[in-house]
Amino acid sequence: MKWYKHFLPLIPILLLLSQIGFYYLSNQEIKLTPLSPKNQIITDTINQLRLAKLNPIDLQSYYYRNEIEFFIVPDIVPIKIIFSTEKNVYSQVTALQKIIKKDNIREINFIDLSSKPAYATFQNL
Repeated sequence: MKWYKHFLPLIPILLLLSQIGFYYLSNQEIKLTPLSPKNQIITDTINQLRLAKLNPIDLQSYYYRNEIEFFIVPDIVPIKIIFSTEKNVYSQVTALQKIIKKDNIREINFIDLSSKPAYATFQNL
């Protein structure tokens, strides 16, 4: 009978702790985002371009082609750029930065990073 006297006050404490644990484990918040995976890619692309200090102008996405088209204006003439939504955004932004840092950027008219291999077209002088 002695052990019962010591064990009896512990029963409500154990029940309370198990209920609190069950409540926290079962009541985890479900995070709902209105962004689909394709919209998330567009958001990531815009964020990475702004981090690279490139301001995209007239950004349009074409889901049926899995491409994103936009313009950047490093100088007077705007450059049309195409990104793929199936490729890694970070590597495409890095490649674009490398192309823009070259000295002959004034001659580039169009950059397509969505195709294999990626290519750029130059203005006719």
